[in-house]
Amino acid sequence: MTPWLINSLHRFLIACLVALPIATVGAALPPPANTRGGLTISLSTSSHLLPQATGEPLRGSFTAAVSLTNQSRRNLSITFPDALTAKNRFVFRILDASGTERWQSEPSPVSTAGSQVFAPLGGGKVWRRTIEVPLVASGEALAPGIYTLEAAVADGGSLGASTRFEIFSPWGE
Repeated sequence: MTPWLINSLHRFLIACLVALPIATVGAALPPPANTRGGLTISLSTSSHLLPQATGEPLRGSFTAAVSLTNQSRRNLSITFPDALTAKNRFVFRILDASGTERWQSEPSPVSTAGSQVFAPLGGGKVWRRTIEVPLVASGEALAPGIYTLEAAVADGGSLGASTRFEIFSPWGE
């Protein structure tokens, strides 16, 4: 055997001896956990600062959009109190700075025996709802201040998201 061949075989054997324990340890490790899964809910609005003209009540609305994403591969079943609530899927509310509810997109559902609806949210699927949020609650314009907009799955409040918006007077009144 030539010195070159001996040297090459020597390097090959060393490489195999180093690679063998690495391959064995790698094979003994469990496969990586599937980190994909869970639910994500997000809420976005068309505005967060709403100017109020001097002496005039604020009218109109702004747009709010909520989405619920099933990031797992499994289907989920969400229970709603009735068919209308299941159709809307989400409920929106405005709370003032003290936490008092000023507006709600739908009346609170009343669940009766046998009226529950099971709605599937497929794996990798998204539920969405977009609404116009009025700046008038119970016939009265919202006063300048900071408010919280909440959007929640209408199944009794298991999942939700919130954001703040401000109605202000541009002249500091």
